[in-house]
Amino acid sequence: MVSIIKNQIIKHLSIFAKNLKPEQISLEVLGGTGELRNIVLNEAVLTEKLELPPFLKLKNAECNRIKVKVPWTKLSTCPVEIIVDELHVVLQLGHAKAADPPKKSSGSNSYGFADKVVEGLSIKINVLDVSFESDSFSGSIWLSPLIVESKSPIWQDVTNLKRSRISDSSCHQVIFFKQVSWNLMKIQAFAHGKDSSDRGQRLNSPLRLITQGGKCRIAIKKDSHDGSLLAGRIQTIFDEIHWVATLAEVRSAIAFYKHILTLAKASSTHASENPFLVDYSAKSRSKQQTLPNPAIKSTIFKQFDLGQTSHHVYINKVHMTLIDDHNNEMDYPSNWNTKSGAIQVTLEKITIDYYLQNLISDERRFWVRYNAPNEFTNFANGELLRHLTFLSQGLDPNARERLSRLWSTLTSETLVVRIDDIVVECVSEQTTKRDDLQDAYSSKINSKLPLPQSLPAFHFEFSNYLFPGSTTPESPKPLAHIVVGPANILLDPRTIRWLLYVVDNITRSIDINESQNDVQVVCARIDLVMPKLIIPCPVIEEDCRYPQKFVVNVSTVTISNRALDNETFSVENLFQQLTDENIQFITEIGGDLQDLRNHVLQAKQLAAELATNGASLDLLQTRWYISTSPLWMEAIISVPNFTGKVLTGPTVISDVMLAGCIEVKSPNIYIAVEPLNSLTIIIDHFQFVQLMRIQKSISNLVEQLELDKQFFSKLSSIQSENSPLSLYCFCDEINAHLILPTGIAPSPYDLVYSFPKSETDTSISSGWFIIRT
Repeated sequence: MVSIIKNQIIKHLSIFAKNLKPEQISLEVLGGTGELRNIVLNEAVLTEKLELPPFLKLKNAECNRIKVKVPWTKLSTCPVEIIVDELHVVLQLGHAKAADPPKKSSGSNSYGFADKVVEGLSIKINVLDVSFESDSFSGSIWLSPLIVESKSPIWQDVTNLKRSRISDSSCHQVIFFKQVSWNLMKIQAFAHGKDSSDRGQRLNSPLRLITQGGKCRIAIKKDSHDGSLLAGRIQTIFDEIHWVATLAEVRSAIAFYKHILTLAKASSTHASENPFLVDYSAKSRSKQQTLPNPAIKSTIFKQFDLGQTSHHVYINKVHMTLIDDHNNEMDYPSNWNTKSGAIQVTLEKITIDYYLQNLISDERRFWVRYNAPNEFTNFANGELLRHLTFLSQGLDPNARERLSRLWSTLTSETLVVRIDDIVVECVSEQTTKRDDLQDAYSSKINSKLPLPQSLPAFHFEFSNYLFPGSTTPESPKPLAHIVVGPANILLDPRTIRWLLYVVDNITRSIDINESQNDVQVVCARIDLVMPKLIIPCPVIEEDCRYPQKFVVNVSTVTISNRALDNETFSVENLFQQLTDENIQFITEIGGDLQDLRNHVLQAKQLAAELATNGASLDLLQTRWYISTSPLWMEAIISVPNFTGKVLTGPTVISDVMLAGCIEVKSPNIYIAVEPLNSLTIIIDHFQFVQLMRIQKSISNLVEQLELDKQFFSKLSSIQSENSPLSLYCFCDEINAHLILPTGIAPSPYDLVYSFPKSETDTSISSGWFIIRT
């Protein structure tokens, strides 16, 4: 009897396992248990069944022991349990062959009891070790233990499998819920150095990442008649992620990402059709009319209905520390002031949502924790209407009707990233005390302001549009929108210098051979909500009348490469207003007249080209509009009183709205800014002294950054390109109030004089200020 059962098991499992023999199987028939030892899986069959991406090939899979428990009398309510001791898998990363696309397994035409038993499987793998190899990288993913089990719709444990699924006979659909969990995950990757040079050695630093506690929740909706897949939702949840990375490890991580992206892009033409994608083409829409009306679904089914396929990642907190572990002093400038620098970044409540296919007419009603309409939907609707109007131009009534039917099938592929809190500390050294650390960027002021709960510290959306089953007409351009919540930004020269060194170090160590033709044109918009720029004074005087820092406040800042609807600023008219009289006035102060004339001529020519082209697609890459709400600047001083020291903020620059744009015409960068109302400045002697010190500090920083750029370029033997920057500012009226000190006036020569209280007012009309670096 046992031998007959073993032969039947071998007959069915031989498809998945290689060289399976009866002595490898241990059975207790009456108890419903069985055990298999030293199993070598058939990688070809598993690759087909798992439908892996074309660039991913299963090279080898082995497990030392598999134990199976089958509740023969309660299969409809209790799961079949599979316990695996150790499973070792080897994957090969590489380009898919054009003549050998991945095979697609044939689906079943029925959905019955056997399918429900398979869906209810409970799997436990004590150790899962997945290794991957490629020409450029190798690494591994280690999980222990990995548990797959059925859950209720609210992700609670179930004692009856029937509670892990919900169905509705009126719409012939069923949804079942599975959860994959693990206690420990280790990820590491190694880059293969191409040579023994310094650059090759640096790239070969391993990438390591360890996470504790994680789970993946999977909900799948099927047709209850034929078992076909209708939609799926995968939610991956991490508690905390800690990553301490050196610059070499960051280079390896970026290089590994680019390598995977290259393989995926090269193999995209061979990818099999996604079974979760819905056909919204005109032919299929007539068929969909015969489906059951979703409006008659039961209440509980509506509550947990998926609607569309999506992937989600939730991370409670990320602690990332970036360290410069390079200790060779010869690789730094002689005045380098940060030895073994490090920066810590803390991100809280990160949400990443990816929706594969969303019908525009659905208005995102099935999206998870998403409130619509919002700023992005308004921005997207405006751009889509603009594109529809463009496509409708010159069409006859019949063509317009066909376009309207096709437009109803327009779908989007959307990525949404949200972060509730962001803290970036200033650069520190090994000798830096914890109490001396400051935050270069902090968004924790959200809790102190009466703002909407739905406003995160960072919100990013990217949507790519297409017409399913049709390549004409042209699809709308991709849209990107970023909303940055209220934050304090500290202008720390030491941190800025170190961060620019880090960016330069990373970019110079990686080959970037991306073709300009592959760059996708994206219509983008960035909204900054209540940013606060803090500018500390380089010298703090004991005299409390000297400000300790200046704070620039603004309610909103909008940056977009599409002209804003309420834009009253015209860069073309602004450039054309540059006349010889303006130039002559400026050069009287100092400068080369002919050089300035040539420079202004280039700006005028650029403005004329932009005025002629209008809002062409090329301008989406070269032109950015800037608009702000009223902006003001305060001087923060320390005033002693009976409770200690209280910070107060006299206003230096009163409310002024700014508009402008940034033009990029390689290698030149042009910035034009215009206040939309009169500019009022009220400044006293002490504030003026500190502002002059800040101006000198910024000038020294810019010069130092240029010297650093030249030093590191020479060190890496990579020629750096200069990008001349021109800043144009036209002020129709400036009201400047200079308040002189009363009493004893500070003097650098320790001279003591008494000044009577006085005030000087200066008004300037139609003045040009041009700054060139």
